[in-house]
Amino acid sequence: ARLWDMSGDLVATLQHDDRIEDARWNHNGTQILTWSQDNTVKLWDYLGNLMATLQHEDQVMGASWDQTDTRLLTWSLQTVHLWDNAGTPLITLSQHTDLNGAHLTGDGNRILSWSQEGIVNIWDNEGNMLATLPHTDQWDNPVWSPDEKSIVTWDAENAWLWDIDGNLIANLPGDDEIVGTQWNVDGTRILL
Repeated sequence: ARLWDMSGDLVATLQHDDRIEDARWNHNGTQILTWSQDNTVKLWDYLGNLMATLQHEDQVMGASWDQTDTRLLTWSLQTVHLWDNAGTPLITLSQHTDLNGAHLTGDGNRILSWSQEGIVNIWDNEGNMLATLPHTDQWDNPVWSPDEKSIVTWDAENAWLWDIDGNLIANLPGDDEIVGTQWNVDGTRILL
């Protein structure tokens, strides 16, 4: 990845030992995350200086910040890690195989993880599993509501609305093949 200024001048080259999968700014623009097929996430300052290298056991699939930029979540095929913004490990979650993704709530207090096995887990920020959402098929991308008190999960035919404790609120049958879900801004409607 390369960091450029608005004059078109190269500020820094952000390097890994293998192909970089993606890069993300934090919300206030002071830090950058990059992740790679080399099993690492790297934390950089806004000038491109390496601050920390976060090691995973296998290929990193994604990374995200909480809304306050104090915690970051990374996930690979087998594990989810929560770190502080200096790259210090806080917790590791390893209850999945073939992990598809993970979400961190904006306040950093809850983690949602899901796998190809059809398992979705809700965790607190200390690594305690709060709930497992039952399902018999592979989930697609579960999404927190805007107030982060509900979750919608879905597959090709149905969607389900859950509370933050993993209790089913409603089954939302699809009209045809479901290709995505989205909450409206105030969290009172779900579009399938």
